[in-house]
Amino acid sequence: MSNTPKMDTFTFRIESDLKADFVKLVESQNKPAGEILRGFIRELVSSKRQNEFLKQARLQSKVIATAANSSNSDEAEVLRHLDREFDELSQRADWQ
Repeated sequence: MSNTPKMDTFTFRIESDLKADFVKLVESQNKPAGEILRGFIRELVSSKRQNEFLKQARLQSKVIATAANSSNSDEAEVLRHLDREFDELSQRADWQ
């Protein structure tokens, strides 16, 4: 069984001048045009995935922060516990 990922062909239209400039640039870098384009596509997809992840992380953080404002929530209890731990730790002479 091969570890090579399945490849598809992607065909698109591009202005002649832009293509000529791209070809010159690619030739100066001694890399195949396909390799450069695949790199651009990977970066774009990766960036989109990271942005979606960060968007979800921010949303979850806001939900947790809102829950922590309720004194009866689990989140608030965890924060109180951490505060006690830090207070105890700061009292130790070997910590400072």
